[in-house]
Amino acid sequence: MSIQTMLPGLRIPTIPGEMLVEEFLKPLKMTQATFAEKTGLGPRAVKEIFRGKRAVTVRTAILRSDVLVNSAEFWLNCQRTLDIWQTLKDMGRLQETARHQPSVVVKKRASSKKVKERPKKAPEGIRS
Repeated sequence: MSIQTMLPGLRIPTIPGEMLVEEFLKPLKMTQATFAEKTGLGPRAVKEIFRGKRAVTVRTAILRSDVLVNSAEFWLNCQRTLDIWQTLKDMGRLQETARHQPSVVVKKRASSKKVKERPKKAPEGIRS
């Protein structure tokens, strides 16, 4: 799978803190204070996580997964996707295609082999 198929192009990926709030805490009717208490994180750290000001670390991914009963890998992958997108943006590797579809510019190696196309044979009994 290429980077192009994994990333949303020009649109910034969902920030893990935003996903935490919208997809997990709101449906569970869990407040920031309750989340802070259950994870053992301080209120300031939780506020920074919710606002996307603090990145997901291995430690916070494990704490989130303990409280929300999902995997630490889920949270780390959300952060990794955001980090890759931001780095590609910083490198100037994000651009729009002619059809205005977001894409990622990926350098491809030139193939040294040329493939010859074989002429199609008509099935037996049929003359061309």
